[in-house]
Amino acid sequence: MKNLLPGLEVTRPHQVWVADLSYVVLGEGVAYLAVVMDLHTRKILGVALGPRLSQGLTLGALEMALREGCPEVHHSDRGVQYTSRAYVERLLGLGVRLSYAGTGRPWENGHAERLIRTIKEEWVALREYRTLAEARASVKAFVLEVYNRKRPHSALGYLTPEAFSESLLKGGGSPD
Repeated sequence: MKNLLPGLEVTRPHQVWVADLSYVVLGEGVAYLAVVMDLHTRKILGVALGPRLSQGLTLGALEMALREGCPEVHHSDRGVQYTSRAYVERLLGLGVRLSYAGTGRPWENGHAERLIRTIKEEWVALREYRTLAEARASVKAFVLEVYNRKRPHSALGYLTPEAFSESLLKGGGSPD
């Protein structure tokens, strides 16, 4: 299990996807959130919220992301959900190279960690969820409607992930 990102220049969509998970406090307990983001476009491609921290949760976010394309590299931490046989075999079966942050080195998955923080600070912390269904609908709305389509991103020249992705399709370049 190696970190393939140091020294890698990310220059195109679906070159590198990053993934992470965290928890969301509900009125009835805790739910778990899994996300997959394209590192170049910063677009959230997959999101899943469930009652258990499981490989099914991370596979759900991955399968949603795979409807958008397939990465060359998938990067995550070394959590059991990302190193499970089912998750690894799904990616390897597609020819995806696996990359992992070092144990106890969350900064090596900093983009995904920051994404989780953004979701929690800008959306989840401002709401109270009584049920998992309520939280699931709200978080998906934030990801698909607000984060991807309305929230400008400094790394994208203050475009939204959707607008940046569209500019690439029209022949636009990197914001650098």
